[in-house]
Amino acid sequence: MKLNIKKLTPWRVLGLITAFSCNPAQGANLAVQITDGVTDYLRGLVEEKQPTDTAIHAVNVQAQAIDHRLRLAPCPAELDYSTNANTQLPGRALVKVSCKSPQTSWSIYVSASVSWEQDIVVAAVGLRRGQDIGAGDVRLERRLLTRPGVKYVHSLDQVIGKVAGRRVAANKAVDWRLLEQADLVRKGETVQLLARNASIAVKIEGRALTSGAKGEQIRVQNPLSNRIVDALVTARGRAEIPL
Repeated sequence: MKLNIKKLTPWRVLGLITAFSCNPAQGANLAVQITDGVTDYLRGLVEEKQPTDTAIHAVNVQAQAIDHRLRLAPCPAELDYSTNANTQLPGRALVKVSCKSPQTSWSIYVSASVSWEQDIVVAAVGLRRGQDIGAGDVRLERRLLTRPGVKYVHSLDQVIGKVAGRRVAANKAVDWRLLEQADLVRKGETVQLLARNASIAVKIEGRALTSGAKGEQIRVQNPLSNRIVDALVTARGRAEIPL
């Protein structure tokens, strides 16, 4: 559309000057305010979700640049920031930025990527599926974490003694969901059975008819009487019969 310069009144000229010279500057300042606010908001979320067993280092938030030409009215109230309850960090986040003033109301969405460094358990050697994980098989290493949905492990004690549920390549992060409890008693093995109550304790040997991890119930046969009992696994090769 072409403007007829002859028909422009002084008031229309003033309006055009305001729209094309003042608004871009205001938009630039508001854009900086929004991106800075998104960065601070997401850093705060990371601090809230920080686990107690390991520290988070070098948090990095990269907010999407806001077009300085965006015509948003200045907000007389403090901007409000929010994300979906299902947002998983590290990774990408979509932050809703809103002005909720009685005089001015608007909302926009800003995308941002969040990453940080953290000590996690990685495979020191390749792990086979079904392999018992020993102290020499894993190590702690500080890594840059960028992917959502990975259940990283932050303590060697949570891995050593477990079984690899899937193959894990050397130097790859160990995912908590791929770990299985190791069977402390295996089918066919000799089991030290302890039967006790408040006043008496009896120890006998039996043969495991099923396998089980710590705390699991197994079936054990007394080779002398052939009686089969249920027992709870307590340690390697040991189980207990509550009386």
